[in-house]
Amino acid sequence: MPELKTEIPVEQRNYSKLYLVFSSILFLGTIWAVWDEVKVRRPWKEYQDEYRTLLLQKLDSLKQVTLAEIDSAHMRELQEQLAKAQAGMKSEEYKKAVEEKEQFLRDLDIATREWRFARSRSDAAYYQYQKSKIEGKEDEKLRQEVAKHDADIAKYAKEMESLNEQIAARDTIINKYRDEVMKLQAELNSIVAQVNALDLKIERARKMPIAVKQVMLNDFEFTPFQEVKARIDRCQTCHGGWGDALMEDAPQPHTKHPLPELLAKHNPESFGCTPCHRGQGPALTAGFAHGDEDHYWETPILRGVDVYATCNSCHWNESVLKHAPPFTRAKQLVIDSGCNACHNIKGFEDLPKIGPPLNTLNAKVQPDWLYRWVKEPKEYNPHTRMPSFKLTDEEAEAITAFLVNVGKSADFQFARPRGSYAGGNPTTGKRLVETIGCTACHVVGNDETVRKARGTTYD
Repeated sequence: MPELKTEIPVEQRNYSKLYLVFSSILFLGTIWAVWDEVKVRRPWKEYQDEYRTLLLQKLDSLKQVTLAEIDSAHMRELQEQLAKAQAGMKSEEYKKAVEEKEQFLRDLDIATREWRFARSRSDAAYYQYQKSKIEGKEDEKLRQEVAKHDADIAKYAKEMESLNEQIAARDTIINKYRDEVMKLQAELNSIVAQVNALDLKIERARKMPIAVKQVMLNDFEFTPFQEVKARIDRCQTCHGGWGDALMEDAPQPHTKHPLPELLAKHNPESFGCTPCHRGQGPALTAGFAHGDEDHYWETPILRGVDVYATCNSCHWNESVLKHAPPFTRAKQLVIDSGCNACHNIKGFEDLPKIGPPLNTLNAKVQPDWLYRWVKEPKEYNPHTRMPSFKLTDEEAEAITAFLVNVGKSADFQFARPRGSYAGGNPTTGKRLVETIGCTACHVVGNDETVRKARGTTYD
């Protein structure tokens, strides 16, 4: 057996190459994870930063335009007048009036306090005096004491009246200066009010946080198991300028919503965006949020006129919406075309049938005309809403025979020229009428339920 090599002691082993390899892998993995988190998975941060930059540019531009529209000469004149009026408030007349008013106010406070004390003492003495009279021992000293307190009340009341007159006189002098300053200041503020408002908006835009903006619609929809669940809507994270008139010409996703009159009733901050536009609300990348990159997402985003298709989700029982003409036209088209006759449409269950009853056709038409009509309605009337069922000659004959039989007049014999009725099987016709959808629009035979539900007649 070959001689075994002596193992290298632990303290002498060198793993520097392995450490270098694994450290490099860890470093590259960390770099990739940070890049994926910051750039790949968080494009909304860049969108918000772009929106803030664009908003600041537009606000600053609007501020410059507003400043340019201000009459600088008039502004300087008002400022000079304001400075002069403020200087007047440092005059001896103004200062003296303010000092005297303060002294009179202190004296008024003392006089008012003494007047209240005198009234209290008078009430107490008057009570004792009246009590002595009731007891039959009228006290002359108490009567004199009441008179003395009443004199004090009159004295302090007169003093208060005099002090109020002195204060009013000083107010006239003070207000002469203050009113002028306030008037000029208000006029200056009105001139720069719009600029100040823009400065406030600029300050808020600069402090705008980079964060996910989320709307939660509780009890909004159902799971596949018919359990109520909430809907998460984060569209405004990227679409920050939806309600800002300044963003009317901005590119997506910063542009203003084209129909602000709709947002007045459907505020995205509480209503969200997905109820109208669909898409994947919780997603934070354009591809998944719009549903384009998620092939299994059943409701991708709707754009343009397609958005009106979602109005029926909430307004299923309405046929006219003020700010949704495509929705209104679609509803009217459904009603006029009688789509509800064959299809179960929410909100259209109680609409009447659009076709006339077929129980008395014998009194109105001949069987050969009826055959041609059933075979191809648009040959007789190109504008009719009755569709062509692509019937064979035998099927058209059978339906004609059934309808004639319903009218209780089956005694007919016609030659069979091209395209005319020549007899048929009523039983087969009944089966066809019931299967191809005639009863969706027409009342046939003893179908009283449909007739009563229709509620109207047609000519």
